[in-house]
Amino acid sequence: MEINKVFKDIVIIGSGLAGLTACSELQNNNIDIGIITTGDTCHGASFHPNTWGLGMVYAENEEDKKDFIKTIGDVGGNINNESLTKILINNAEKEILNLSNLGVNLKNSLNNELVIPCYDYKGRVWKGFDFTSAKNIFNNLFSKKNVQLFNHCTVLDIFNFNDSSKGLLMIDKDENFTFIRCKALIIASGGYTSLYSNSFSLEKNTPIIHYFAEKLGCKMINLEFIQFIPTSYCNKYKAVFNERAYQYITLLNKYGSDVIPLKDKHYLKKRSTYAPFTSRMDCKNIDFHIFKENVKSDEKVYFYYPDNIETINDTLIYNYFKWLKDMYGDINEKIYLVHSAHACNGGIEINEKSESSVSGIFACGEATGGIHGSDRIGGLSTVGAMVFGRIAAKNAKEHIKNKKIDNTIDIFPYIDDFFKDVLKIDELKAKEAINYVRSSLYDNTAIIRNKESLENLKINYSKLMSNLYYNSNFTFNENFNKKYIITKIQAKSFLKFGQTLLQSMINRENSLGSHYIEN
Repeated sequence: MEINKVFKDIVIIGSGLAGLTACSELQNNNIDIGIITTGDTCHGASFHPNTWGLGMVYAENEEDKKDFIKTIGDVGGNINNESLTKILINNAEKEILNLSNLGVNLKNSLNNELVIPCYDYKGRVWKGFDFTSAKNIFNNLFSKKNVQLFNHCTVLDIFNFNDSSKGLLMIDKDENFTFIRCKALIIASGGYTSLYSNSFSLEKNTPIIHYFAEKLGCKMINLEFIQFIPTSYCNKYKAVFNERAYQYITLLNKYGSDVIPLKDKHYLKKRSTYAPFTSRMDCKNIDFHIFKENVKSDEKVYFYYPDNIETINDTLIYNYFKWLKDMYGDINEKIYLVHSAHACNGGIEINEKSESSVSGIFACGEATGGIHGSDRIGGLSTVGAMVFGRIAAKNAKEHIKNKKIDNTIDIFPYIDDFFKDVLKIDELKAKEAINYVRSSLYDNTAIIRNKESLENLKINYSKLMSNLYYNSNFTFNENFNKKYIITKIQAKSFLKFGQTLLQSMINRENSLGSHYIEN
């Protein structure tokens, strides 16, 4: 079997804002960098084609920083790592303005007024992230001599060697295998929302990187806190729903009946002040009605936008509907509404240096947990990606000083064991497992959870894992069909990490933020 072997100083998994910021921090050093992405160049949630833009917020002054840090804790149920939160807020303005210095166009709020972010109680300084100019700027990174882009590549496994170096086995779109050895690894691969049937993840056909990290010993934190955001779709588009519109629409079921009972109508105005579902608010009943209707019905909840909604004097409504109209023209048809897995507040546990619990593995962006809590204030995910992307790069650079890769280590046994295991997996069972995990996780954990269902699901995943392999004796053949290798390892990662995720939900016995569990 032909496998291309490559050596790098530092490898970055992911080309969203976290990975790109890490790469930009390292670009002018005498460091050999590899950056792996399943996309072309700039990729991930930071550059998602179906979102109207990314808002970024920072504190107005030093006093506001203290308030912001406290508010993040309050909103997040005080389960965040306050040291990480302080680093986030103290570096937010610098990172946002650095984007402007690089040449990225930043949008201002209407009349440069302070904007109250989702879940916040007061206004903060708001800037809008412009996809187009950011792509143009960051694409220049890939022309640097010390940066090698591995695009359209899927990581199949990650290895830890005795010399503390790391190894990554990956496959590209042409089904060629590459094995990279590196002195340090930065995981900036985003969250794990692809586990859900309804999600905004662009990683529909890839394994969960957290599974590889956990297998190597990386600790996870707060996995149960996943943001589910209302998503609107019609014949023209699928996009994040603008929550400000709740109070201007009527939600209907397939019979044309109002989904929201009269007794709960008064909650719509409050529900229009934040996007992702949370159990903290008394208006959570709005989400319950929508979710229950969508789970039981083949036709989803729908609505129509009122005429001239874009003329409402609201920064977020104005920007959203201007983007929607510019992208898709006038929208005067039936629009469906579902909850989609949008963001993860949990992930790989890191310290103030963006180090994981495994030496030489760093993490940043949405791949990590602990910076926020059970709910996350709007506009901070993008900022966190940049702040900790830079921190991860700086400390990875320190980590590799005086480190050498032991070239005498034979990597073939590692590769051989990988293929002998994965090729025994039945591709038909693998496809069925992926579909089952996605549908069962959505129906049982997206909005409403209960302990019995979670425990039963975990048992089911364990059984599926045991039955994932061929029943007959398997003979290894180097001329295997490469087409299904990703599907097989994806199924294994879904079932294994799915159990870890479910256990986190089971352990959290009381509702908190985005985790709602029926008593």
